Amino acid sequence: MAAISRWNSDVPTAARHVLPLLGDAKVRQAAVHAFSAWGTAAVPLLQAVRIDGPGAARAGALEALAEIGGEAVMSARDIAALERLARIEIAGDTPVPLSCCFLSWIAVPTGDQAGVMEMLGLSQSRPVPFSVGVYAADIDSHGGLDADPLDVYRRVFVTPELAGWTLVVGSWRDPSATERRRVWCGFG
Repeated sequence: MAAISRWNSDVPTAARHVLPLLGDAKVRQAAVHAFSAWGTAAVPLLQAVRIDGPGAARAGALEALAEIGGEAVMSARDIAALERLARIEIAGDTPVPLSCCFLSWIAVPTGDQAGVMEMLGLSQSRPVPFSVGVYAADIDSHGGLDADPLDVYRRVFVTPELAGWTLVVGSWRDPSATERRRVWCGFG
């Protein structure tokens, strides 16, 4: 699958061969990764799959769209469906370990999630289950969306209260990153 994702000469042709694998539970993650590696060139095909199918590939196509461009490349219908799903899953949500590559986080001694977001100047929040927030932080730590090196800083996961603490997780907070050093450390 890694070799297929590097086949850039004709992304639409390669993508059409990988498309059925988005519906195969055994290799879906590898197929999503391949589409993510192709980036925005694969977006029209994935959007077409969300509308016209094949049905088995629709969920994988949505996952790939989320990784490639997030809400910017998703339909309003898909965003609404994800928001409904998030509300359902949050009702029984439990924390999961923060096991991300290149993990950056801060812990704030408060349970006031909204206050933490306001203090840090964060906006455009969306409620997500804990595991989805950790997954997004992990995906972003691997390079972000397409070619813009600042994309890794566009999202952050602010946890619900955990024993009196609120965690802020994501590359956005990484003081060792050259692009962010001045913001967090005052030098650069």
